Amino acid sequence: MIGKWGARAVTAVLVVVAAFMGFPTLAQAAPPAQGVLSFDDPNPVTGTLDDSSPQVSYTFACVEGTVGSVQVTTTSGDLETNIAVYAANGQPLTSGGLASSNPNVSVAEAFTVPGGGQCRVDLSRQGSTSGSYQVRLLPGYAKLDRWDTFDGSSGALGLDWGDPYTSDTLETLVVNQQLQIRVKTENLLGYATPVDEVSWSDFYAQADFTIEDTPTYYEYGFVFRDNVDADTFYSLSFSTDGDWSLYYHDPNATDVWTAIQEWTVVPVIDGADLHPRVAVWAHGNTFQAFFNGQFVGEVTDANNSASEGLIGLGAATKKGQLETLVVDADNLVITTPFQGKTSLPFGGPAATPQPTGAAGLLGILGATKPPEVKPTATLPLLPLATATPKPQPSGNPPLTSWNSSRPADIVGELQQQGVAPAGGSAVLNVPSSYGDTSTAGWSYFPLGQGKTYGNFVLSFDARLVMTGAGSGCGMDFWVNSGSTTGLVTEDGSAFLGQFDSSGNPDPNNWSEVAGAVQKGEGASNRVTLVAINGKVTLYVNGQFLNSVAFKAQTGNVALSMYVNQDSSGGTQETYCQLNNIWLWEFPG
Repeated sequence: MIGKWGARAVTAVLVVVAAFMGFPTLAQAAPPAQGVLSFDDPNPVTGTLDDSSPQVSYTFACVEGTVGSVQVTTTSGDLETNIAVYAANGQPLTSGGLASSNPNVSVAEAFTVPGGGQCRVDLSRQGSTSGSYQVRLLPGYAKLDRWDTFDGSSGALGLDWGDPYTSDTLETLVVNQQLQIRVKTENLLGYATPVDEVSWSDFYAQADFTIEDTPTYYEYGFVFRDNVDADTFYSLSFSTDGDWSLYYHDPNATDVWTAIQEWTVVPVIDGADLHPRVAVWAHGNTFQAFFNGQFVGEVTDANNSASEGLIGLGAATKKGQLETLVVDADNLVITTPFQGKTSLPFGGPAATPQPTGAAGLLGILGATKPPEVKPTATLPLLPLATATPKPQPSGNPPLTSWNSSRPADIVGELQQQGVAPAGGSAVLNVPSSYGDTSTAGWSYFPLGQGKTYGNFVLSFDARLVMTGAGSGCGMDFWVNSGSTTGLVTEDGSAFLGQFDSSGNPDPNNWSEVAGAVQKGEGASNRVTLVAINGKVTLYVNGQFLNSVAFKAQTGNVALSMYVNQDSSGGTQETYCQLNNIWLWEFPG
């Protein structure tokens, strides 16, 4: 029996997640140093926590945008382990604890590293428990399913890639401790999935690729949620042009290739890198791409085309490419959620490809598009807060349900007060998303797969994990040729504003120090925005702050960031974390 090897015609043209679980917001002193953890080592590090050593510390190398998890397994005794993860500047990233008692396993799952340097993992025992443990630092999720080194030594962590395959157009084989894919004709995607009939749903997959002999063009990446019988699969690829894409293949559909993400240029992708490490993160119908540990982009498949399937590796040539493309893959890592503990940002634009014919197979064609960033040159800087908070405006009573986990509770209270109309439903629910930049002024990161909304209630928890004085975190909405913004800042201000397509501010834009805003680095604020027929009403932590009349719009939503400049024009790295994002849309 051999693995499933496929060939498909292809023509290429074209905000992290962390689970904050109640650790202190102040930087903590490190306990005694115990050793170093690495994302590159599948073998666990061992240690002991007891009366003489109640807590220990490990370091690991941070790469901005990397997503990782910590898993600690008790190997003797009744040890229950608490986990705390810190950024290089000592600020907390996430924490975790007991997730399973048979055996005792603690996890801190799916945190996103906001910057480089040496990060830290602190382990401490729960109460008087004690014993020996094994600790792993894993890319992606907290359960290690596979770590295939293609050298025959992976054991249960390896995969069976079947016998070598060869044809006039494609060769695949395991050679020199790597999986080699040789594409021998133009306009062809060649891919391999293992013999093992393992079906993955939510997962993180990572692999090291080597492109041999400096070809004129190359694509490489993953095939996943592959259904062997139906010949359907997703293909996520990176290319020479410094771009990436995600397509869904269904031979029985009108459009055999459906664009989930058109080919899109992203600065972190180095098209000249012949030894890249790339990854894909799948959670439900939302997917993220990573290049050398850095976040590339996220997109949601509104059609929910496939929920599970095999994972494979692929390479592709373009139309008119004459030389053979040789791509090697190694160190395939697949991690999955530990007992369903998952979190992932949503979003990204979707588009429709134009079909082209190639040797009887349908190709895909798109248009190059740069990342979307709100213009900064004409947008005014927000003043730093110096005044004391003004009295709360009259007219709208506080929301008693503002912190409810049920959108219907909050919307129902707004409807009772006459702030929101009757009816509607929740159409967007995003557990977590993030943005990270030091660029002065305004930036935004699209969410919600490019869908547009007109009248709605939008609510989210905004947290400035890392920031400088006066910087802000919130959301854009009605994003089309212009945008409208609601955010809170580090200095305790709130802002409501609208900008046209040239970045010019609306004269009704409003910014004010507000006592309801929890200020300072690490503070979290629940922001609720009611947008009805152009009128936008802002609540922070349940307190009504203002209603502003803007031009009625429809458009996308996005994570929004404002980075303030100091008196010398300098900025500080700013990391904005949004949690519990939801949007309740009203008809009309």
